[in-house]
Amino acid sequence: MDVYDFGMTDRGPGDRGPERQRLRRLAQAALNADNTVEQAESVLSDMGAVLERMNTTFGDFDGTLEHFGKTLTEMDASIAMVNSTGERLLGIVEQMEQIAVRVERLVTIAETLLAPVGATESAIRGLATSLRSRLP
Repeated sequence: MDVYDFGMTDRGPGDRGPERQRLRRLAQAALNADNTVEQAESVLSDMGAVLERMNTTFGDFDGTLEHFGKTLTEMDASIAMVNSTGERLLGIVEQMEQIAVRVERLVTIAETLLAPVGATESAIRGLATSLRSRLP
């Protein structure tokens, strides 16, 4: 018996060849369609597993992006604090510069006021030295 012969054909002298060929082709087409469906089901099944893993991966990626966004927000707040601190430090430096200018003025005034005292001290020392040298 032939592989595709299902016992439905007559093998006698009046056998119709074209109908038998047609049945063979239909049977082969049915087997091919069955194989194609199995292959498609296998591909779809594999794709389902891949899509599930991709869904998990994208979920993890979304979580990572959310964490990254929070980190950027925290960094922005930190940078704002650094900027604020820098501005305050600039204010302090300006105040220190003003104090230094005032101290320089006071030193200049003190030097001007003490210049006559220094000259007087020098004159008195010179006089004392002169008087000591004259005494026995």
